[in-house]
Amino acid sequence: MLYFVNWDGDMSKWPAWYGLLRSPRKYWPGMVKREAHRLWCGDNDAFHGLFSPDAFLGMLDKMRPYADRCVFVACPDVVGDCAATLELWCEWAGQIMDEGYVPAFVCQDGQDPETIPAVAEVLFIGGSTEFKMGAGARACIAEGKKRVAWVHVGRVNSQRRLAYFSSLGVDSSDGTTINRGPEVKRRLLDSQLNQRSLQGTTR
Repeated sequence: MLYFVNWDGDMSKWPAWYGLLRSPRKYWPGMVKREAHRLWCGDNDAFHGLFSPDAFLGMLDKMRPYADRCVFVACPDVVGDCAATLELWCEWAGQIMDEGYVPAFVCQDGQDPETIPAVAEVLFIGGSTEFKMGAGARACIAEGKKRVAWVHVGRVNSQRRLAYFSSLGVDSSDGTTINRGPEVKRRLLDSQLNQRSLQGTTR
């Protein structure tokens, strides 16, 4: 499993299973350029209620030189609202593809696996903690694996959650726990991440 971090310190000695999470508020192309062997993914800041179309498109434009290492960009979404998120997918997915990226469809509370867009190559498990840890998210993950789609889970900030989602076969996750003491937190996460081979985790 890959683990994406929104971190801009020295990662030269970090294992290869750590990737970079970039967002419109903090994408810093220099970090992605310096860590040239690492994959990265793009967020949209919707979880924080700060989505800005101009800032989002600006990030896609500035990061285009590194698009070949981008696993996905999270399509704009509405936290906890699967219907509104589907509407935004119809509006934004094509634009993200036109910029040279793979859009991720963000599964939210109430998501029916049967209504996940057929063209979605990446599923991002978002939503509330109750959804993420419940049967709804498990059904979406199972649908993604059936489609051979890449499956990512957001806000995975503990060894317990990491082990749980690893057992479901997800391809990547992200979290902010590593920002609160990177070396100590990284060693804790390593024990879980090291249990899964990186083979097959490049797009």
